[in-house]
Formats: sequence, structure tokens, C-alpha cells
Amino acid sequence: MNVTHASSVAVERSFAQAEQAVAGLAEYSMLRSQGEELAWVAYAPETGRNRIWRATPHGPEALTPHAQSVRSRVYEYGGGAWAWVGEDLAWVDAEDQQIWLTRWKNRTTPEHRRLTSTLALRFADLVYDAQRNCLWAVAENRGAQQAQAESSQQEPRHQLVSICLQTGLVRVAQQGADFYVGLSLATDGSGLAWIEWSHPHQPWLETRIAYWELASSPAAEVEYLTPEYPSAAWLQPRFLRDGRLLALGDPHNWWNLYQLQPGQTPQAIHPHLTQELTTPPWVMGLVSYLELPDGDLLVVAQDQGVSQLRRWCFQDATWQVYDLPCSLIQSLVWHQGRVCFIAQSAEAFAGILTLDLETGAVHFLVGGERPAAPVSLPKGLQVPRNTSLPQTHHPGLETIPAFFYPPQPGIWPPGQRPPLLVLSHGGPTSTTYPVLNPRIQFWTHQGFAVVDVNYLGSCGYGRDYRLALAGRWGEAEVADIETVADWLSEQGWVDPQRLCLRGQSAGGYTTLMAMARSQRWCAGASLYGVTDLLQLAQTTHKFESRYLDWLIAPLSSKQNESAMSLYHARSPLNWVENWQTPVIFFQGCEDAVVPAAQTRALVQALQEKGVKVAAHYFAGEGHGFRQAEHQVAVLEQELAFYRSCFADSK
Repeated sequence: MNVTHASSVAVERSFAQAEQAVAGLAEYSMLRSQGEELAWVAYAPETGRNRIWRATPHGPEALTPHAQSVRSRVYEYGGGAWAWVGEDLAWVDAEDQQIWLTRWKNRTTPEHRRLTSTLALRFADLVYDAQRNCLWAVAENRGAQQAQAESSQQEPRHQLVSICLQTGLVRVAQQGADFYVGLSLATDGSGLAWIEWSHPHQPWLETRIAYWELASSPAAEVEYLTPEYPSAAWLQPRFLRDGRLLALGDPHNWWNLYQLQPGQTPQAIHPHLTQELTTPPWVMGLVSYLELPDGDLLVVAQDQGVSQLRRWCFQDATWQVYDLPCSLIQSLVWHQGRVCFIAQSAEAFAGILTLDLETGAVHFLVGGERPAAPVSLPKGLQVPRNTSLPQTHHPGLETIPAFFYPPQPGIWPPGQRPPLLVLSHGGPTSTTYPVLNPRIQFWTHQGFAVVDVNYLGSCGYGRDYRLALAGRWGEAEVADIETVADWLSEQGWVDPQRLCLRGQSAGGYTTLMAMARSQRWCAGASLYGVTDLLQLAQTTHKFESRYLDWLIAPLSSKQNESAMSLYHARSPLNWVENWQTPVIFFQGCEDAVVPAAQTRALVQALQEKGVKVAAHYFAGEGHGFRQAEHQVAVLEQELAFYRSCFADSK
């Protein structure tokens, strides 16, 4: 395959240094095409901000202000934070959460103005409607939260709104459901489709597709298109040019493409597909499939943790698979005769690629750099091995998917086994991919073997695998990471006396439960992990406030005694008496998902017990650290902590 780069194909990086593991290369999201223009959001680690950039013959050009960041906080995780408005841009400012407009065409410097001034509202999932000169969006009404302060339902209200592009006036179009995502406007402007759901569900459990005919006068009632599958998770509705509506759904285990019409049962495009056609819907604005000019569909399939680009030909009902140098593909768009997308691989950093479907030629438009070899130490990158480990404790499931990274050679004397670092991803219904992660390479350069586990509940392996975690969080996925660590020890690949583990958010919870339940671990690190499930259920944000109903058990208004006992038994805070494993904590002080009080309570309890503990709190950080200096501090302090624990265990 012909692969070309817009810039140098190699960059000098030394993953042995925390600063280099954190700094440098951008992360990309929300790729959008409009006429001759292609633009995207890039996150710069050195500033911690997101800006919109466009492609030019001379390289990328920034369109949004340097001092502002493009980011929505609807549902806290955001997404869909910008849209083309003709040749202009509409985007959500991270600081005030209002919509701004940028006019840049034929100007020496772009002109920016704030469109909305309703500070009680946050906005996301922006969609431009040229026919009505407005934006459609999901709005999070936090003023409603204040009005309900004395009631039992102290949550923001979510609505579908229209925003006039002349005046900034916000009008409520739809409300009543707890959550809305995935707005899609028909090509002729005649109708609007979206996904909605209500408590206690999540978008990967149960949702429904709504359609609203905008052309009717007076406005028509909303129609629901998936009543035959009330227990399925529907995602990404999208209108084709001929007016047909497609969406992704999993009523038959795999997120597959379906065609939808009012009054008819959704029809699968390919009924026997056994791959997921989307990634986990934690943020809005995902684009996992695309209509091509000839009417074919281009889709991203997830096959055993690796992305695959497939073309569906309606005429002869066949698939064509493209062989691409990518492990993860996201954000498909059609631009000037080529497919464009964001991609990562095990040997190259994230970048924006173009693919010529006729010739197969791939061009890295932005990013996609490969680290220069050798990188600081002899063999450079450690490429992950896609490993399926034997499953022994979940009936009906055969393997545990994982990606194993060996340590850099030459660090340990011959015959000495390396320490192991087990990674638990967040979610827990998220997933991990075998892509070049400088932070993982940092650990392999320090002599650690690393294993990244897609434990039970991870997305990408079918609905059955995802939902098998129901009621078992804190036990089933913990058993998986224990199995992985034990298996690697039995193979002789790692030192069973130096087993470490780390996790972020839900992965931090899994890490803490594993340390609480077992003495096999030498040390562990929790990054903003959950410590008290009952407290979490009472204080976390709306999007996840009923998540524990599914992960653990519903808490009734009468505080069901059986459920309460489960919450108590699955909370790391209540395992302190059995705890012996040293642990280091990292926590953002402004975290709205897992408040800092969770970490402080467990730190205090472990210190009183006499367990070796370190804790670091970062001002100005929320759920996930965005400032480079804090990310560097985490790696350096975590490494020093592990080394001190290794010394203590001798």
C-alpha cells in the first residue's frame, strides 16, 4: 500500500523521560468537511487546550483563538462541540460553555463573537440548519438544577433546542427524556432524528430513536422508530441523500447498521455481521459510518480490539475490506473525492489520513509521525501483542482479550523477570486499543512489562460480553485482571513478586478492589478512582447517577437492605481492615464525576491502618488531567513509588 506523509515521517522522542512521554504531539477529534474545507479539533498537551484547525496547502491553520479552548461539558464528557455554519464556525467555549461564532473567510485574522449568553445552559452536538438559519443542539439546563434544589431530583434538565444564528435566541424544541444525543438533520431539512433515553439506562444499554417531522404545520408529534426492540442500544442515526434513515443498533448482540421507517421493524443491512460498527459512546459526535457518492456505505468495524475499514455495496450485498496501517479509526468524512479519518496505529502517533478508494493510496495529511529509531534505548518501540488469555470464571465466555507489551531489552540481567504493570481502562464499558501510547512506552522503557486488559464489560466484543458485567462490577472484572497477571507469571514472562496495577476512573475502582481483595500485588495506583459506591450514587453527575443500578443493584427509595449490603461489600473504603498493598492516589480537585472527597476518605482510612500510602491532589483539574505538568508529575511520582515498594519487598 502506498503511504505518504505531509511532513517528516520520524520525530525524535525519548519515552524514557516523563516529559517526553507527555509532551509534543496533538490528539485529534471531531473531523468535519464542508465544501472545499476540512477542519478538526486538536488538543495540545503543552497548553491543555483544544483549537479548531483547517487544512491548507501550506499546512494546518488555526481558526479559533489561542486563549480559548473548544470543549463541551454536557454530560461532563461532552463531544459534538463544533459545526460548520456555511463557511463560518460555531463552537462551544470550554470556559463559559456558550456557543461562539468564528468568521474567517477573506479576513486577515478571524473574527470571533459569542452567539449565546444563557449562562445557565451548556451546549453540545451542534447541527447547522441552513433552511431555518439556526443551530440544533443538546442543551443542559443547569438553572433547572438550582430550581429543584429543595426537591429530591437535584439534576440538570436536558433538552433539544434551536438557536437563532442572528439573535442567539434559544428555544426549547423537545424535552421530557433524561438524555439526548446524536442529532441528525434530513438532507432536505424536512425532519430531525436523535437518540434519547431515561434513567436508569446508559447509551450502551437501552435507548430509542426518535423522528420529528419539521415540515409539518403545526409541528408533528415525535415518532419512535424502534418500539420492537425496547432493550437495544441505538446509536448514530443518519439520513442518506435519498431520505432513508440509518442507525446502529445491537438487538442481535452486535452494533450493526439498520434501516428505519415509521411503522416498520428496523431491518439490518447485513444480518449476520459479527463485528461492532462503533466505538463506545462516551462522547457525542461520533461518526462510524459514511455514505459514499455512489450510495455505498463505508463503516468502521471493530474486530478483536482492532479497527477495520469496510465498504458495503448495496447493489450486490457484499463487503470490501481495506488493508490500512491503522489499529484505531474514527470520525469518517468524505472530502474532495477521498475518505478522511482520524487514525492511530501501534507504530505511529495519531493523525488525519486521506484514503483514495480507487487506488488504495493513503496520505497522512496531519500527524501520523513515527518515532525515530532507535528511541533512547536499544530497540525503540515495544509493539503490543494481541493476546487472548484463557477464561475460567465466566460461563459461556472463552477468552479475556488483552494487549501485552514486553519491556525494553537489556534493562534486566539475563534470567531476571521484569515487573508487570496491569492497566485497567475506564468506563468500565469503555475499551482499550493497541495504539502507540507514549505513557505505555514510558513504562516499558523503565523495564516494566505492561498488559492492557479488555476485561468483562468492555465494548467492542458484542452486547453479551458488555452486559455480562451487570451486577458484577468489583468482582468479575477484578477476576479478569487477576487471571491475566497470574497467567503471565505462569508463562515466566513477569516477576510474580513485582506485580503492579493502575487504573483511571472506573479502572481506578477496579485497581482498588483488586488490591483490597488480594495480596498478590506489590503496589498500585488509582487515578480518580471510585472508593465509596453509596457516596458515588448520591453525589456523581446526572449521566452516571443511575449507572450503579446496572453495575451493582438498584437502590430503592426505601434503601433496599440487600442492595445496601452489596454497595457496602463492593466499596474499597470498606475493605481497609484487610488491606496490605501499598497504593498511590492521584486526584483532581474539581472532579465532578468522582469527587475528591472519595479519595481523601480512603487515604485517611489507609493511613490510620498503617498501609503505605501516597496521595497527590491537583488544583484546576477535573476528571482526567489536562495540564502537561500534572501529567508529568503523575508518571514521575508513580514510578518513584513503585521503586520504593520494590525496595521494601526485598
